[in-house]
Order: sequence, then structure tokens, then C-alpha cells
Amino acid sequence: GLARGGSAVPVLRLPIPAGGEVPPGYDTAVRLPLRDTAARKLVRSLLDAVDDALLLSLPAIAEVEIDTGDETRILRADPHGSDVVIAEADRRTRWRLVERTGSVPAELLADRTVEEPDRWRVAVAVPVHPDGRPAALPSSVPQVVHAPTPTDERTDLPVLVVGSFPLDSARRRVVPGRLTDMLADEVAAAYAAIVTDLAAAGPAVLDLVPGPLPVSELDATLLRSITSVLADERFVPVAS
Repeated sequence: GLARGGSAVPVLRLPIPAGGEVPPGYDTAVRLPLRDTAARKLVRSLLDAVDDALLLSLPAIAEVEIDTGDETRILRADPHGSDVVIAEADRRTRWRLVERTGSVPAELLADRTVEEPDRWRVAVAVPVHPDGRPAALPSSVPQVVHAPTPTDERTDLPVLVVGSFPLDSARRRVVPGRLTDMLADEVAAAYAAIVTDLAAAGPAVLDLVPGPLPVSELDATLLRSITSVLADERFVPVAS
């Protein structure tokens, strides 16, 4: 971002060095003072809402420990071939994950901010049963697009969708345009790969066919790309 922006310096989320001791076993500690009771309640609710999507969206993180003072949760991601198993206490959820990465064409960054990354990543994930059948998304996973953290962009797709979509200044809405359209096509390719990979599961794979009605503008963009790609794939089980 800095190399592309020249003298333009990113202004969002700049860390400021501070004093204090880093906890044993860590190289860096980020301290965020909470200004009042409302802020503390908000942070507590956000911590309680942390789920599998965090580790699937941020693959460089293998484990997250959440200590709220009266409870400690540990979520861990363990890769198993094309699957990722998310473990928390006695719970184990196996996710089939397909991801795609690449470089963003320079012309698609011309009207974007300095903070925009010049590499893109998309991922599509769906929980699977031990016999390989796709399962429904857990109720703890919100049906929104992750970029890579949750946005306000609703989706009716029966999978977790992650993508380095360009966001507005509030980091909650995806900005429409050519970059978003390109990433939607990459999501569609990953989606088709998961559907064809799970075709051997039999009729259960049909649960991954998206519904006809989008629930947001971005969902409509994704739906158009996905249905276009799926139309050329062989995944519908035969009667025999």
C-alpha cells in the first residue's frame, strides 16, 4: 500500500507504541482502553460472538484464546487436507474449504484508497458430516459476507463467503465496482469447486444450490456469478 501510495500515508488503524509489559509467550500486545460501561458491554458481546468464521477468514491465525475474566474460550484450527477442523472444548466442526488467491490488476486499484491490498483472497467454506455430506451453517455463524471480518452485507448463500472485497470508510459495506465484480467471479469459482467436490455425497449436495432471490445488492452479484458457473458443472446426482 505504501509503495503504491507514494507520499500518501494510510490514516486508518495506525498502532501507537506504548509502555507496559508484554504477557509471557507473546511478542506483541495490543491494548485497547474502553471508555465507558457501554463500550465494555459492546466488547463483551463481540467476544461472545467469536466463532469458527474468525479462524476460517484469517488463516494465519491457528488459535484464539478469549479470556473475559469469568470465562476462557480457546478456538483452534487444524488443517486436514482440504478440510479445516475447528475445535472448541469438546466440540469439533469439520469444514470443507476452497480458497483462491492472486494479485489485483493495477487498473482495478486506480480509484481505491492507499490501504487497499494489492493481493486478493477469497474462500468458500461449508461444514461437512463425517460421511462427507454438507451440513447447514451453525447458528453462531452470521449469514453475512466476511471481508475478512463480518460486514453488514447479508447473503442467503448456504456457505461461509470470505473475500478481500473493497470496503467503505466504516469497513461495513462493500463498495460496488469492477474489483468487487472480479472477486465475485473468484468466489463463484471457489463455490463451484466445493459443490463438485461434494457431489459424491449424493442428493445432499443439492442443498448447496443457491436460492433464486438475493437479499442484498452484493448477494445478487454473487448469485449471478455462482449460477452462471454452476450451469456448466456436473454435480446433479443421477437416479441410478
